[in-house]
Amino acid sequence: KIETLAAGIEQLAAMDEPIGKVLGRTELADGLNLTKVTVPIGVLLVVFESRPDSLPQIASLSLRSGNGLLLKGGREAEHSNATLHRIVV
Repeated sequence: KIETLAAGIEQLAAMDEPIGKVLGRTELADGLNLTKVTVPIGVLLVVFESRPDSLPQIASLSLRSGNGLLLKGGREAEHSNATLHRIVV
């Protein structure tokens, strides 16, 4: 399970940069251009249950997309989540 988790995070890290990608351009008037560019959402709040692989997956997606992250894990996995948090941070 850890190898699968690590492989997924490595695959995510190898992807093209998602921030600042130009999705489209339109000239509205002479000298006035409208450009659609990808940007981070801001801060994500994720509530998840006691799956220990959730924390590293969510954290890696958040970091890759340039977003801040607030996590609320299940009480049953409090110790696992604390350990994983120390590893990620």
